[in-house]
Amino acid sequence: LNAQYNRWHVKTPLQNFLADSPSFGPKILTYVFGPLNLHLNDHLIERKTRAKILGFVVADNFSWAEHIDSLTSKISKTLGLFFKIRYKLNFPTLLLLYYAFIFPHLSYCNIIWGHSPKTHILKLYKLQKKFIKLLFYLKQTDHVDDFFASLNILTIF
Repeated sequence: LNAQYNRWHVKTPLQNFLADSPSFGPKILTYVFGPLNLHLNDHLIERKTRAKILGFVVADNFSWAEHIDSLTSKISKTLGLFFKIRYKLNFPTLLLLYYAFIFPHLSYCNIIWGHSPKTHILKLYKLQKKFIKLLFYLKQTDHVDDFFASLNILTIF
């Protein structure tokens, strides 16, 4: 019966997922207990310092800097596209595109990474300000707080 179970278990996608998934945890456990080695069916699960799970970058020290850098990169690329097409689209369409392509990135799991240090969150806030300036054709030195309020756009802060 045990041999049948092992043959069935090896063929399931669960083992493939676990074998490819990293093992990580707080570094304090490594200091207290030594290196933790996890095995599944006599296969060592490799320990990694970061993992991307459902589009969410998690580090072993639970610093969200890598996730916020990933968001910054994605949103910057989107803003570059918006900058190129803003002359061809009207105001409501650009606003709709913001809620379709930028806002989901800012709201996804923000309850987890939202308590990050202000220096990390500030990167995302600057990108939000760039979008407002792009939308209203403002200069880099113009203030945007009133525009956030008039459009009812929540800032990252």
